[in-house]
Amino acid sequence: MDREALDSVIEADDETNPDSPSSEPRGAPAEPGVAALSGGPPPGGDAEGTDPMMKEAGRRTHFSKPEHGEQDEITHQTIPGPDGDISIHIYTPADWDAFPVIVYLHGDGGVLAKLDVYDPSARSLATATEAVVVSTLCRPAPGSPFSAAHEGTFAAYLWVLNHGPYLKGDRQRVPVLGQHTGGNRAAARERNGTLPWHQVLIFPVTSLDLKTPGFDLNACARPLNRAMMQWLARHELPVRRHRYVPRIDRVNADLRGLPSTTIVSAETDPLRWGGEARVEKNKAAGVRVEYKHYPGVAHEFFGMGAVFDEAREATRFATKHRVSAFDRGQQEAATHPDTPGQPR
Repeated sequence: MDREALDSVIEADDETNPDSPSSEPRGAPAEPGVAALSGGPPPGGDAEGTDPMMKEAGRRTHFSKPEHGEQDEITHQTIPGPDGDISIHIYTPADWDAFPVIVYLHGDGGVLAKLDVYDPSARSLATATEAVVVSTLCRPAPGSPFSAAHEGTFAAYLWVLNHGPYLKGDRQRVPVLGQHTGGNRAAARERNGTLPWHQVLIFPVTSLDLKTPGFDLNACARPLNRAMMQWLARHELPVRRHRYVPRIDRVNADLRGLPSTTIVSAETDPLRWGGEARVEKNKAAGVRVEYKHYPGVAHEFFGMGAVFDEAREATRFATKHRVSAFDRGQQEAATHPDTPGQPR
C-alpha cells in the first residue's frame, strides 16, 4: 500500500458501530481506558498519564504468589528520562540471587498510559519467570509526541542495564517484552547496538497499514478495531512522515542482527496479520523466531491468567523462550562479564 492510500485509511471516518458483533471472544472485556475507546475517544489525562503518587520514589507494596505462599515486593518510583521523569514499577521475587531482569513495555496505543492497568501482566511475568520485572511508563501522546515514547523506552532499558545491583538482578540477562505499541517499542533498533538478549512481542503493532486482512475481518472487533487504531494513529503520529520510519514500520525495517524473538497473536485481533508478517520478515533476515497463535481469544487477553487458560499458556510460552535466553546470557556472562545487553 502506498503512502497516500495508507494516510487516507488512517484518517478516514469509520461509520461502523463497534457494538455490532453479536458475540464477543474471550478476552474482549479489556482493561479500563482501552475498553472506553469502544464508544469513542477516552477522556483526556495528564501529560504523564500517571497518578502523582507514583512520583514518590521508594513507595512499596507487595503481591502474593499463591503457588509458593510467598510475598514479593513491588517498588514504585521514577527514573530520569530524556523529557522528564519516567515512572516504573519494579516487581522483585522474595528470595533473590541475581535474578534475570525483564523490561516490560505495556500497550497503550501510545496515548492511554497507565501502569496500574497492566499490573496483572507484570505480576504474571514475575510469577512465571522468577525474574525481576521492570514495568515502564513513557509519556503518552499527544502531550509528548513521537518519538518521546521510544526515547523514554530506550532510556529506561539503559537504566536497567546500569542498575543491576540495585534491582537485585543480573544485568547480563535482560530481555524485553512488549504488548501492542509496547511491542513496537520493544522491537525498535536503537542507537549504539545495545540490544536485549531476547525480545517478546505480544500482538505487536508492526505497521499502520489498516487494510490488512486482520483489519478487514476485525473492523468492529473489541477491544481493538480499525476505528480505534485510526484514532490512536492520529493522536500519536499526527505528522504523516513519522508513520513510515523504521521505528514504526517494523515490517519493512532492517531486522538483520536483532535478537531472537518470540511473537504471540490472538484470533480476534486486527494486529494478528502484522505479527505474522513480522515472523516471516524475521526468518528472511536470519533472526531466530518462535511464534504461537491463540484461537478463541481477543486482543489484550495476555495477562488475564486469572480468567483464561489461554492467557496462562501464553505466559508460559513466552517465558519459556526467555528462560533459554537467560541461560545463554549466563553462559556468556562468565566469558564476557563486562558486556551487558549484546544480541544473541
